[in-house]
Amino acid sequence: MADTHSILVVDDELSMRQFLEMLLSQKGYQVTLAKNGKQALGSIKQKKYDLVLTDIRLDDI
Repeated sequence: MADTHSILVVDDELSMRQFLEMLLSQKGYQVTLAKNGKQALGSIKQKKYDLVLTDIRLDDI
């Protein structure tokens, strides 16, 4: 992949974050993980992402 696209994965389940990171990294994507909404918002403030994959039920926000 010539241009590396970045993806933010937000999920409170560690196993799901790890699974998606492994799958997407193997496809050539740059993956950032967040365990909750607050952490995700902090990441978004620091960097632009091409895609955000998120759990729709997060406990903190």
